[in-house]
Amino acid sequence: MKKFFFLTLPVLTLSCLSMTSTIQAETHSTTSATSNKSQTINTQDKTYPVFFQDGGRRGRRGNADERTFTPEQIEQFKKRMQERLAQREKENTDRLKKSLNAPADEFSLIKSKIDALQNLKRQAQPIRSNRRGGAGGQDFRQMFEGMAKGDQSYAKKIKAASETLGKTMKNKSASETQIENNLSALRKARKSLTQAIEIAKEDLESILTVKQEAKLVLLNILD
Repeated sequence: MKKFFFLTLPVLTLSCLSMTSTIQAETHSTTSATSNKSQTINTQDKTYPVFFQDGGRRGRRGNADERTFTPEQIEQFKKRMQERLAQREKENTDRLKKSLNAPADEFSLIKSKIDALQNLKRQAQPIRSNRRGGAGGQDFRQMFEGMAKGDQSYAKKIKAASETLGKTMKNKSASETQIENNLSALRKARKSLTQAIEIAKEDLESILTVKQEAKLVLLNILD
């Protein structure tokens, strides 16, 4: 009898520990669900994350629906971003002016040509949507595209040509000639932007001293 008791005691102990672990896991799961639920704002048809209300510092990953934002939230975030970008641009301009050591009128001309070049470079690197897809990625892509400054004609042509080629590729009945024509149009649009960037670089370099050109190369504004 004693032998049977000592053999069954470890088994009972392990069973109790297993039950305790199961209860703790279920409790943790319930608590996490409640916590996650409290971190969202319920509306009539969508669920929006609370992190957006304090500028995104409490950002977290979630489902596609949880990354969808109201127009008011997008405008609020866009305004904050514009203010921060304006402040950063002013600071960068002040540092650049000091670095180039150019008179006010001369620097104004240089800065205008730098801005034109930078705008073209930005069009060569369009903002991509969230890889996970979902409404949240679409919202942010549209928001940042709307904040783009200057002429965006090259980027628009490249985007249109890219979308056309993408649709053609998805069309199973599309001929090789259609694909080839759309591919050629996309390459032509990209090449046009590349040529515009090279022209803008030459235009900027033509008004710089050797020292100024060297400084802009160090700043990765010129190659």
